[in-house]
Amino acid sequence: MGNAKSKKYMVVVVAVIAFFVVAVFYVNAQINEGQKQLENMKVTDLLGQVEDVQDVNVAFYHPTFENFDQEKKSRLHMATAFFHEQLKNKDLHMVTSPPEDYAFFDVDFSREKPHIKIYSDGRVYISPTASQIGVGPAWWYWIIKGPVGFVTEPDENIADLVNQWPRAWKNIKEPGQVDGDAPIDNEYIYGFFQKNKDNKDERSHLLGLFQYLDWREFEWENHPEKSDEILSWLYHVEVENQEDLTSILMMVYTGGLDGAYAQSYADVLAVQFMKSPINVVKALAEKIDAREPMEVAKVDEICDNIIYGCQYYEMDEQTLAMKSLREYANNQESTETERQVVEKIIKSWEKRNFVNN
Repeated sequence: MGNAKSKKYMVVVVAVIAFFVVAVFYVNAQINEGQKQLENMKVTDLLGQVEDVQDVNVAFYHPTFENFDQEKKSRLHMATAFFHEQLKNKDLHMVTSPPEDYAFFDVDFSREKPHIKIYSDGRVYISPTASQIGVGPAWWYWIIKGPVGFVTEPDENIADLVNQWPRAWKNIKEPGQVDGDAPIDNEYIYGFFQKNKDNKDERSHLLGLFQYLDWREFEWENHPEKSDEILSWLYHVEVENQEDLTSILMMVYTGGLDGAYAQSYADVLAVQFMKSPINVVKALAEKIDAREPMEVAKVDEICDNIIYGCQYYEMDEQTLAMKSLREYANNQESTETERQVVEKIIKSWEKRNFVNN
């Protein structure tokens, strides 16, 4: 009797073990198959097909899209259609987390749409939604191994779009910058400026918003006086810390920074530089050494703009500023990057003033 019970028990144990072995093999097979499926995903699998420019909002939905005027809708269509066209044939590399670099655009549309990060060098990170993964092998991989995302190689055309259309996607924001779902656009920034330009407690926040301006929009909306008001305020503002100074430097990324706007921005930079050349050097060096370094071309642009704005100061004042930079560069406290920035500024100044060593 006891023998029969033991045999039964053994059969059950063997059956359970066999079940778990089969289950493990099945799950592993599903995981492997799921990994293959995920590795073979295309951009169109994640963002959908866009057959017509007017269908762009299907892939790049904005919650307040219908409230846009026709001009804004057209601009959004064109920018996102171009972006999609550049992106759709890119190879995707599966990653477990997005790149740690600073994402120039961080677009989280909704739970039904992929989370997209766009980097200044044109790389794009796409995090699919659970519904896109489905319930097949990819789902097993997703559940066992954890969520994954996809990143593309750097792309010069997308990088240009990022730099030229900082206001193309109206809901792009940095965490904590905007309350609720308010978009960071010229209208929002100007409204915040009007409300807080004399509020020192909000000064850092306000200066941080200015890099998202597009000067062209003031022209398109026939309100150039708004840009004049902002630039005049920037020219006279008291900058009390490095963070605020860095925000002014980052305005080099504003849209439409050319012509009269570039000249006014150069004047703003020159004011800050002549107040404290060394602080400007430190702020620029910090951006160069950041995890997502400022492009060399932008650093050169800032240095040239500083010197362009300095032309309205007496030569004695300019010479004194350059002397202080040379002394700082020879100081052991200066870093290698800071010395490189000093060299760029001095070379730009010597070139403009025909000064030879």
